[in-house]
Amino acid sequence: MKNTLKVLLLAAGILVVQACGSKKNKEATAGAPVIKKEVAITAADKRAKFEKQRAERAERRRIGYEKLCLNTPTYTDANGNLVYNQAESNPSFIGGDKALRTYLKDTVKFPHDALDKQEEGGADKRKC
Repeated sequence: MKNTLKVLLLAAGILVVQACGSKKNKEATAGAPVIKKEVAITAADKRAKFEKQRAERAERRRIGYEKLCLNTPTYTDANGNLVYNQAESNPSFIGGDKALRTYLKDTVKFPHDALDKQEEGGADKRKC
């Protein structure tokens, strides 16, 4: 019985110490001045932040579209139309690559104006 009483008194003492300590902490923090830092954002900063967010969203959309192109041969666009981004069978020239090279050599001509100016050009090839 004495041991039980000692344990109860010890628990009550610990409870009182914790309760008093928390009041002191609250009073100490309540008396401290709160410093609010106001940051003035200019219109140019807002515009730059908006442009950065817009560029990040566009990049996420582009990456998502590329993943979609790689994973599936078709997808449905925002209007509900079915869009094909891969052919069921790849196109090939009748007669093979050799016949294609011969055809291009015979039919594609470099512009005379560009030859005179010694200009060079290239072509862009985009995948998907």
